[in-house]
Amino acid sequence: MKTVKDVTEEYIANGSPGTGEIAYEKNYDKGRHYAEIKNAQWLLECFGGRIKLLTERNENHILTPDYEWNGKL
Repeated sequence: MKTVKDVTEEYIANGSPGTGEIAYEKNYDKGRHYAEIKNAQWLLECFGGRIKLLTERNENHILTPDYEWNGKL
């Protein structure tokens, strides 16, 4: 059985709210991904960091990440 660990306090303690940037991968469709952009803005406001929104790969049945945050998917 998997357990869930709340890391909110750790992220708050190590974060820099409002500092950093939001970047977009080449060919990212901003018009189609409004919710992803809003989530990235929330991450930046609450925790800070470098958030890169990733372009869909459109490979059949293969899930890909939406973001890279401080170098991690």
